[in-house]
Amino acid sequence: MSDMRLSGENLPRIAKQFLKSKEGVWTWSTIERTASPINQFHHWLSKNGIELKEITERDLQKFMEDCRQRNLKRESFRVLSSGVCHYLEWLKNRRVIRVKLEDVYPQSSLCAKPLPPSAQQFLNAMSITLSSSTLLYYTTCIRGLHSFLRKRAGSLKSMTRRDSERFMISLFDQGLSPASRVQWLISVRVYFRWLNEHNLLDQDADRLIRVTDFPRVPEYLPRPLPAEIDREIQVRLSRSEGVYERGLLLMRLTGIRVSELLALKFECLKKDFDGNAFLKVELGKLKNERLVPIDSRTVVLIETLQEEAKKIVGQLHSQQQPDFLINDPFGRQAATHRLREALAEICIGIKTKEPITTHRMRHTFATQLLGAGVSIFSLMKILGHRHFKMTLRYAAITQETIRKEYNSAIEKIDKELDLLQTNPEIRNELSNPQEVLPDLVRWLRQGGPADQRQKLLIRKIQKLERELRGSFSKSEVKTAG
Repeated sequence: MSDMRLSGENLPRIAKQFLKSKEGVWTWSTIERTASPINQFHHWLSKNGIELKEITERDLQKFMEDCRQRNLKRESFRVLSSGVCHYLEWLKNRRVIRVKLEDVYPQSSLCAKPLPPSAQQFLNAMSITLSSSTLLYYTTCIRGLHSFLRKRAGSLKSMTRRDSERFMISLFDQGLSPASRVQWLISVRVYFRWLNEHNLLDQDADRLIRVTDFPRVPEYLPRPLPAEIDREIQVRLSRSEGVYERGLLLMRLTGIRVSELLALKFECLKKDFDGNAFLKVELGKLKNERLVPIDSRTVVLIETLQEEAKKIVGQLHSQQQPDFLINDPFGRQAATHRLREALAEICIGIKTKEPITTHRMRHTFATQLLGAGVSIFSLMKILGHRHFKMTLRYAAITQETIRKEYNSAIEKIDKELDLLQTNPEIRNELSNPQEVLPDLVRWLRQGGPADQRQKLLIRKIQKLERELRGSFSKSEVKTAG
């Protein structure tokens, strides 16, 4: 590991041997990411005066409990737990420690007991249509279910509604978010339905897990960056000569996801017959390729990143062309956490109510395009969404934009009404208010289903339209008389 800069330089010798054993098996970024949890684990052992060879299941449970009390983000806790679990399994196989890891990590594929044949048959059947990541998630959920049943000494075939309720309570007690619990219940219900089809489950799957059992998932508004903060971040990124900082700027200018940025091929810059430039985004989260239109500033940025990639890879392999646009100092695909660290450093001194994340840059890009007049369906293609509802969720028009356009429309109506009252002779030369109001209603409805406040506003406008129609009718009768 002489060519690696690990985040834990003071790792014990045995920990370095473990990481060394993963070379060629794991990617370099995974090895580097695993070093930090192992370093934290050894630091905890030293702090509590525990020798590695004498560690017990109780000690490991205490370590995990201490980690939970640190209020780590879910992804950070998952990385820490997974890294330590791999390390402990490696130590156990070499008889350095003697503990029952399945009691500490019951849902881990490394430490848990083998799945029953029925579960393995189900996963084999699902592997034909599911992606590897989705199949892994199903495996985790089913492993958790069987671990729960073993603790309860229950049988899957004779599982009752009461058992199902206890299982759902256990998911809640684990601190899983509503969205995570929904995914767990979906996966387990699919498993139950498959068991029903093969006569391996007595109760009906839809009786064990009902529609009403799914928790309501909070729907959060997109969080675009305030305009002044967005400008400041772009200025700082533009001034930086770092590869990760330039990559972040490319994210901001194109609205791509961080995973898509890291997967960009070296030859990602494309042009059509008319000379228009596009960024080719590889298969991403929704398994779809796309071409994102870019301007001349973005073209220059990509060309700069290509030159930098050539320089980095050329120093290591003189005849080799880079595979990726964004590379680490060793010519390999960069890791996600490096970009997050670069963004955190760029944002030092910028005060915001909410954390500045890479995905907020995507929200900012989308909201800005919508405010400039780009249609929902065009933006849907640019962002790589498959349904316009996803675009509405990730890039809804900001409340400030709605308020500004609404006030503008009301001012227009007031102005025309004032002119009508003071200059009746020009009534026919102006837009008919009875035509303006329906246009306003259509505008309010064009963004999708109206919320409660919009419905109330629409009813008020329609009422005003009826009153105006009645007023004009009476006026016409008087004029005719």
